[in-house]
Formats: sequence, structure tokens, C-alpha cells
Amino acid sequence: MKKQLLSILTAGCLMAAMVPAAFAAQIDAAEAGSTIKLNENATITTPLNINKSITLDGNGYTLTYTGTGYAIQLNTNDAVTFDDLDLDATSSGGRGLEIVSNKPNFKLNDSLWNVNNRGIGFGSNGTVAGATVTIDSSIIQDSKKPENKTYENWSDQADTRGISLWNNKGLELNIIDNSAILGFGYPINMAGDI
Repeated sequence: MKKQLLSILTAGCLMAAMVPAAFAAQIDAAEAGSTIKLNENATITTPLNINKSITLDGNGYTLTYTGTGYAIQLNTNDAVTFDDLDLDATSSGGRGLEIVSNKPNFKLNDSLWNVNNRGIGFGSNGTVAGATVTIDSSIIQDSKKPENKTYENWSDQADTRGISLWNNKGLELNIIDNSAILGFGYPINMAGDI
């Protein structure tokens, strides 16, 4: 009986461990224009790489990132949409999305991103021109808020950013009224040196 229980637990653990790998593999194998659905909560330890036009449908589930740096990298100029994708990147230094393409078209819809350092950031090489970023009915929040505080009476007065628009030219940023960026030292930071 103990061996059977051990076998069942081992099989369950292996299947749970396959979820993040399977999700990343789905993204890699998807054709441009596809919709990829998350079918259960998943944890990843390395960043997801988005290099084509896709829609990631979180389907009400949470993607947890346990690494440092950005959980997701956007490496395409094609339209990418995240719908109903809750992201938990609350480990020390955890960040949401890094945009490293030179003319990205990104939409975040109906999502809650809880991050430790940055929600959305751009590569800093000065090549981004004509980017479009739309955030609709979503919340990006700093995860370090103490239990006894609210976002109305607390913000992280450190080097934290909800959206970091570094070295961009001709950027269009659409933040719809239904959205909020909460608790960051710099909710929206537009700066550059190039």
C-alpha cells in the first residue's frame, strides 16, 4: 500500500512539474496568431520568451515566477495580448514583462500583476520607436505593501517602477480608466539618456 501511495504521489509530482515546461513548449510550438490557454496555476523558474504574435489567455489562473529579473520577455514587433493572466512575481527582484523588441505592440487585459520590482520595462539600448502599450481593466501592483497598509497610504519609495519607459521614441501608452498602477516609487517612469 505504501509503495502504491508513493507511486501515485511521484506521478502527481512529475505531472505538476511538467505544467510549466508544457506551457513554455506550447508557446514555442504555437503558430503566429494562436491563443494559448493556461489550464491551471503554474510556476516557472526561468522567463517565458514570446517571439511571435500570440494571445496568452490566463483563463483565470495564476502564473507564478520564482526567479529574479523578468518573468516574461517580449521579443517581437507583432501584436501580443495577455488576457486574464494573473502574474505573481513576488520573489526578491521579481519583475513582470521586459519588452526588448524595437516596435512592440502589447496589450494587457483583465489581469492582476503582483510584482516585487517592476511591472513592465523596456530594454535600454535606445532602439524602441513607435511602441504601443495598452493596459485595460488591469492592475499592476508592488508586492511589498505591508499587511497593515493600503495602497492609499503606502508606496515603495525605492527604485521600483510600475511601467518603465526607458529610452523610447514615439511611444504610445494607453492606460484605460479601469486600470491601476499601485505602490511603486515611480508608477510610470519616462526617462532616458540616448
